[in-house]
Amino acid sequence: MSDHWIQPFLRALERTGVPAAAAREVGIPSAKAYARRKSDADFAEACDAAVRDCGEMLLAEAHRRAMGYEELVVHKGELAPVWAEGADGNYVMDVNNNPVQKRDASGKRVWLTITKGSDQLLIRSLMATHPAWRTERTELTGADGGPLDVRSMDRVSRSARVAALMALAEAREGLARAEKEFGDLA
Repeated sequence: MSDHWIQPFLRALERTGVPAAAAREVGIPSAKAYARRKSDADFAEACDAAVRDCGEMLLAEAHRRAMGYEELVVHKGELAPVWAEGADGNYVMDVNNNPVQKRDASGKRVWLTITKGSDQLLIRSLMATHPAWRTERTELTGADGGPLDVRSMDRVSRSARVAALMALAEAREGLARAEKEFGDLA
């Protein structure tokens, strides 16, 4: 039995992160890869490393998209040029009275770009790295992680606790509203 598929499989797994997709890409049944993983500790370790590398690549791409990136503007199937401007602020025209495309310092033509970013990815990144941005759930506990017994609290303590919980709920409601309002900008 030949093992010529192993290195291509690991490269595909590093790129896709999905064993079945990597197996399809190299033309083997996914069961063959799973069986090899079960019987070969070195192969299993290499598979884990490939999946981790894919995860790191995905995180880097999510960060790039969340923070914003330049994208070329295409109009009617063609790149949109940036026109050169003279010192007077008017476009520079050639001998046929057509605008001249701007060039960078190395002489390459400059094309119009827009900065794109994803508010949803930015919010999710904040939620993943900063606990204050997490809104999925809150667990209320008493002393030492035990049940919260409000009956044993005096009136002032109970009022302070309710006020703190209301403030937390309002902050989360504001975050959810902002996510709804600005999430479509992604």
